[in-house]
Parts: sequence; structure tokens; C-alpha cells
Amino acid sequence: MRRPITSEADARDFFKGLQRGGKLFHPEDSPETVVDRHGNALFNSEEVILLRQRIDEVYAVMADPCNYILTMEIT
Repeated sequence: MRRPITSEADARDFFKGLQRGGKLFHPEDSPETVVDRHGNALFNSEEVILLRQRIDEVYAVMADPCNYILTMEIT
């Protein structure tokens, strides 16, 4: 989450990392509203700030991140 996203490849890696960690969420959702199946916040306040920055960067380099997430291969 700390590494800036400067290319579409970075954006894909970012989403894949979230998915591997079980924390992938819809990029149009606000990270502070994302909860696990028990209703617990998935991200702390520092992570929320970093995620907002990364998502802004994603939209600068990727035409349709929502579509990418829907079509990415889940591993």
C-alpha cells in the first residue's frame, strides 16, 4: 500500500496484492466503510489514507479499474 502506483502494471499488482491478502474491495467504495464478514473494519486509519492515495493513482493510470477487478484471475 505504500508504493506509489505509476503504471497500469503497478495498478494490477496493487489489486492482486489486496486480493492475496483477502482485502480486495470495489475501488469506488470508501476504504473506511469496508468490513469483514463479522462487521469489523478491514483497514485502520493509516491504511485508509494510503488506500485513498493508491486508488487515486490507479484511476490516473487505468481506464477501468472496476472492470479489471471483475475480470482478474482469482488465485
